[in-house]
Amino acid sequence: MTKETPALIRFLRWGLLFVLLYCLGRYLDGPSYRVIVRSSAFVLSCIGVTAFASELACRRWHLPAVGGVLYTIISVTGFVWAAQHYYAGGKNSDYVVYILFWGALMGLNLALYLNSLFVSLDPPRQLVDPPHQPAGEELVEQDNGPVRYFDVRLFCVDDSGERGGLYYQLRGGPPLPEGFVLDGYSSDHFVSLEEHWQTIVNRKIAHFKTSLTLYETIIKFGDTMQLVNDYELEIDTHFRP
Repeated sequence: MTKETPALIRFLRWGLLFVLLYCLGRYLDGPSYRVIVRSSAFVLSCIGVTAFASELACRRWHLPAVGGVLYTIISVTGFVWAAQHYYAGGKNSDYVVYILFWGALMGLNLALYLNSLFVSLDPPRQLVDPPHQPAGEELVEQDNGPVRYFDVRLFCVDDSGERGGLYYQLRGGPPLPEGFVLDGYSSDHFVSLEEHWQTIVNRKIAHFKTSLTLYETIIKFGDTMQLVNDYELEIDTHFRP
């Protein structure tokens, strides 16, 4: 996924909202249901809503993209087929069960789509690799501190609390870094390590692990929103003998 992809997806999500409002406007104008369910705008709305619902579900619950595509095809085909047959020349009672089943599924898709408008699931931005510090052998001779080598790793944590992939890594020899900077949605985040270094050095902790949550307040379309990103911080420290 390129850097511009999340912005394009957000643009298409909000663009689809105007198509839905157009369909609602046609409904208020009073044409028959038979005309509405056979219109291209209705079919396009069903495809868009289901596609974005599948995209949200696949990214949130780490589902395969192929499954999302198949679900979109089946769900849209079933709902459009049921709606067009149910409203063919009035309400056809033979298709009540079908319209209820596929309608409930499309209602779930609509709820997920509306949720996707306000929930940012952008993947972590690709960070420039931090400057690679020497292996510590040379720096050890220049520093008399107790730490010989360190390896700082930051992992993403999803909504279910499961640890994901490695997001940031900083390793090398002394001096110990005060912290590091992460890209934010609208501003950068400085993650301080000073307090953790004090605990690690004082207690001689070789493997340190703690949870980390970053909050960011943004203004989007006039609304104030708070982004919450959870991480897991691990620090491996090699002390001098």
